[in-house]
Amino acid sequence: MNKHLLRSQLRKARRALTSSQQQQAAVAIYSQILHQHTFRSAKNIAVYIANDGEISPHLIARTARKLGKQVYLPVVQRDRLRFRIAPAGAKMWRNRFQIPEPLPKYADVPGDCLDLVLMPLVGFDKWGNRLGMGGGFYDRTFACNHLRPKLVGLAHHLQEVDSLLVDNWDIPLDAVATDRQWLSV
Repeated sequence: MNKHLLRSQLRKARRALTSSQQQQAAVAIYSQILHQHTFRSAKNIAVYIANDGEISPHLIARTARKLGKQVYLPVVQRDRLRFRIAPAGAKMWRNRFQIPEPLPKYADVPGDCLDLVLMPLVGFDKWGNRLGMGGGFYDRTFACNHLRPKLVGLAHHLQEVDSLLVDNWDIPLDAVATDRQWLSV
């Protein structure tokens, strides 16, 4: 199946989840992440603001801040991402995709300054291949980083597929956390 059709089907499936199912999934993924050494040892963590049925990392971000970790959000800059510090209650504006980003008054850093990046995805397979929204922002951001952070995709279990066709520019994940399991790759 081509990426465009698969992306459309998986996005539709995750958007069909009820508010209650989304909340349960956010709690389940929170439990998965909290017990991982990758999270416990990280000092600088990037999360995202859930959009389009993505599983929400808001509980993870709140706990990270309570533990004294710095939490960052992605900021679109041309065709790549930078990561801007996002303290609790940070003032936001909407980017060209209508996704909230912290205002420029907050410091931003390149991806290689992070320890852990929790990233959204549309689909994934057991080999750590990720199907995103199709813009390639995460792939371009981490393509040249030799000291890149741990990349962990967050997903509902229904977003897993048997295998994904990958392009030579696709950056694989180090792990995937779902509402049912932690998959190290």
